[in-house]
Amino acid sequence: MMVETPVSSLCPGCFTPKGSTAICPLCGFDERVQDSHSRLPYRTLLQGQYVLGRILGKPGGFGITYLGYDQNLNLKLAIKEFFPPHLVLRAYDRQSVVADSPANESIFHEGLAGFLKEARTLARFDHMNVVRVRNYFEANGTAYLVMDYYEGFNLSEVMAKRGLFSEAEAIKLMIPVLDGLRTVHENGILHRDIKPENVYLATGSRPILLDFGAARAAVGAKTQNMTMVLTPGFAPIEQYSSNTRQGPYSDIYAVGATLYYLTTGRIPTEATNRVGQETIVPPKSWQSALSASFNEVVLEAMALKAEERPQTAQDMLDRLFDILEKRNRSAVGAAGKTTESESGVRLMTCPTCDSVNRLPENAVLDQVCCGQCGTFLLPRPHLFVACPKCHTINQLPASPKPRNAWCGACKTKFWSE
Repeated sequence: MMVETPVSSLCPGCFTPKGSTAICPLCGFDERVQDSHSRLPYRTLLQGQYVLGRILGKPGGFGITYLGYDQNLNLKLAIKEFFPPHLVLRAYDRQSVVADSPANESIFHEGLAGFLKEARTLARFDHMNVVRVRNYFEANGTAYLVMDYYEGFNLSEVMAKRGLFSEAEAIKLMIPVLDGLRTVHENGILHRDIKPENVYLATGSRPILLDFGAARAAVGAKTQNMTMVLTPGFAPIEQYSSNTRQGPYSDIYAVGATLYYLTTGRIPTEATNRVGQETIVPPKSWQSALSASFNEVVLEAMALKAEERPQTAQDMLDRLFDILEKRNRSAVGAAGKTTESESGVRLMTCPTCDSVNRLPENAVLDQVCCGQCGTFLLPRPHLFVACPKCHTINQLPASPKPRNAWCGACKTKFWSE
């Protein structure tokens, strides 16, 4: 017969049984120390199913993320509460969330609507490099997002421990993130806050994209104060105005800035300080070992003008793959082996195990997997074209390229021969 452990005896730091002692003998968590005055009490039960523990990371500008425990599944989770501290307060019951003023009530509800809308979309798909949303619900006057919990560190924490990433390491980290971002964009979502702190390196060195920003964007648009909802150095110029159109290319800017930071250790010049002078120190000026190709791609991704950047995640992926393949060709050539042009094959590096896969040079393949570890390698049988008018992502055949192409949503013509 199975005996259930009372919730009161579970450690809020790791959810293992610890009895009545304040300090957990397993993880050392001391529940007498309050990690935030705004948080819900330890072991708060939500939906009759989810028990809340310690705060994960630091409370952000728009939410508090707790370590959670699913009593039904006996599973640790991450549970995010929509709680923008500049707009709301915790009520006297220590549970309910209320606006801190009548003026902020409508702004809070605008952000709450954005939080729930994004949750509904994210819950529809499962990508190994995008945080998985298991459930979402409204309670206590706000909303909650139930996500998978991952052991690991964000890229800023990893850099603090090990130092800079090499060019190849940074590219191989961001390729899976871009693949996840491509899926997100196809579902009509922009991330709006890609940066090292929002890329989590889970166990097994799997990068996971966290913390999407629809709620922040909604609040920023309502208050006309976009600086409170973006990260200087990583945000493109169009995010500084609620009236400027944004698209997948806005996230590409942040990907470029993240690559810049990972390989140089320096936060790029803020976009607003570059207006009129385009001043940004090339990454190769900080680290001479970086290739000219990498330097060029990063600067292109961080172009001030949106139309000068790679327009989609697929465009950026192709550029990064080209850099890796060029490195592989150089290495193969230096070793005196047959090059790609001589053998009629295309080299594709697996981002997981670094194996070099040899593929027919001109083949259009529906799916490619690494022959060594089975990791899905990005297929390239399609073009992904973002409509400049309505921003719909259109999937078109890449080979043969169509002579005429137009947006499937608004019929805007892309090109014609």
